[in-house]
Amino acid sequence: CRTCLHSTAIENGEWHCARYDCLIPTEQQRKGCQSHLYLPDLLFGFAEPVDSGEYWIQYRLKSNGQLFVTGEAPEQLKSSEIRAVDQKELLTDPDVQTIRQSFQGTLI
Repeated sequence: CRTCLHSTAIENGEWHCARYDCLIPTEQQRKGCQSHLYLPDLLFGFAEPVDSGEYWIQYRLKSNGQLFVTGEAPEQLKSSEIRAVDQKELLTDPDVQTIRQSFQGTLI
């Protein structure tokens, strides 16, 4: 949660989630949630934000100019997927997206 756009450090070492308007317990901070959106500066090494909405951010990969969207909708990439991919160009690869859609909703 501490890397999420929705979270803010507040007094007494606590964290607040603007998405769900609640305090975030320490254990939940370690787990995160499906609404997690990286702070855009954390992705700046490989992508730059180009557009956003209430619960999504569109990025452009610096390496090839391709666009990807991270957010809550099923077709949007989750932060966990972005973190899991070493070769960030795969985030926009059509074959990878086809495979990803085939397994949507499946826990691995």
